[in-house]
Amino acid sequence: MIKALFWKEWCEHRWKLAYGCVLLMGFVAVGLRSRIVQDAVIVVFAAVGGSVLMPLLVGMGLVAAERSDGSLEMLLALPVRSWKIFAVKMAMGTLVCVGPIVGCMVLSLAMAAGREMSASRIIVPYLGGVAFSIVMLVWMVAFSIRQPSEARAGLVGIAVFMVWFFMIILDESAWLLDGSSLVITPFGIFDCTLDRNYDILPKVISVQLVIGFCLMMWAAYRFGKLGRTKE
Repeated sequence: MIKALFWKEWCEHRWKLAYGCVLLMGFVAVGLRSRIVQDAVIVVFAAVGGSVLMPLLVGMGLVAAERSDGSLEMLLALPVRSWKIFAVKMAMGTLVCVGPIVGCMVLSLAMAAGREMSASRIIVPYLGGVAFSIVMLVWMVAFSIRQPSEARAGLVGIAVFMVWFFMIILDESAWLLDGSSLVITPFGIFDCTLDRNYDILPKVISVQLVIGFCLMMWAAYRFGKLGRTKE
């Protein structure tokens, strides 16, 4: 049954993986080939842009699509625990989010390693993008899991991102959070990987793991209630 669930999710989301690979890897290939700007600019844009775009694209359809077409109740009626169904969805969603970013990293290494940037300088921003995309997917799904349509789920994801952004702005302008915004929000991941502020890396990792685990447990609990909730 678990294999069948993975196949179902793959059939539903594989076009997003293909779309993300074509879009992001095409951007990297053209940018690194043309050399209009420095290689570092292309790498950073691909890593950061992919880490925001892919969770939005994937997260908005992970649960809301089945709620809107009425198939979620049938899915939850299967002889499988709801948390396992949710885990399969999140695993496939993570794969689709990470795939294009990893593809961009491999392409960047093949085209530009040792030219303007060392291989390690190329890998680190993409690893940050992978981590950010996973964290953003977890946050987005956790807060949008009860949304009845993909459009509303997408708006929730954008709202989550904007809340993070304004927390960073307030912290830098007024020091209201005394620098803790980089630890609470996943923007600390980019601060570590792009700005090489490795001093806060252990704190960022530990806090994000705790927050991510709590959000996953909360989302899994709410997912199991969806089959019995009429909204």
